[in-house]
Amino acid sequence: MLLDGPRECQELTESISVSRVTMVQILQDLEDRLWIEQEGQEYQITQLGRTLINGFELFLQTVEATQQLRDFIVNLSSEELPADLRPFGQAEVVRASHGDSNAPIRRMSEIAQSADQLQILTHSIFEEGLRATNKRASSALDPAEVVLSTAAVKAASEDQQLSSYIQRSIETGTNIYHYDGEFLHIVLIADQSVMILVTGDFDNIIGGIISDDKRTLSWAEKTFKQYQREASFLSNDQFSRRPK
Repeated sequence: MLLDGPRECQELTESISVSRVTMVQILQDLEDRLWIEQEGQEYQITQLGRTLINGFELFLQTVEATQQLRDFIVNLSSEELPADLRPFGQAEVVRASHGDSNAPIRRMSEIAQSADQLQILTHSIFEEGLRATNKRASSALDPAEVVLSTAAVKAASEDQQLSSYIQRSIETGTNIYHYDGEFLHIVLIADQSVMILVTGDFDNIIGGIISDDKRTLSWAEKTFKQYQREASFLSNDQFSRRPK
């Protein structure tokens, strides 16, 4: 309560349902530590106390983030993740389950179809994702930008249905780039939101993390641009001439 402004002892006592004697003891202890100070009948938080509260809030954010990520962390490489994972504590988490193994992919498709601007960095090809980018062609939305790893391009060229989806995507305006190498994450940037898809031991999708935190968005945009700069534009002719 003191973060919102000065309060009298009686008001503080009623707010946390303790006896006045207990409240006086608590306030005296906090005052001795220089975390609060008394002016007249009111108590207010000091700069030292505010610093302590801010540090504790950061700690709680860290705990919340680790709880959100604990099921995924073994499948996330720290090499390319943001240095600060605290924003993930407030992120939306979508998990695959035995009853709904496609939940993360379905959520990805929903985000992709509704975004005004879309960028995708992926080492795996998903039919649902290709459908989403193709549907954008029939709307007034900007063409999607997609960076595919060598493994993704190879997998698509070896599968007739995926190959046709890729060719259709290129024909309808999707800007597809081939990165000659591999990367660690599947990242989707949709307007101001970021979705990171998490893969399991067999390259199956086990979940997704969706965040609209500015720091996460900045990391995602930087990561995408880095791979896009090093990738080459993939035309339909180049894709169709790739060895099967």
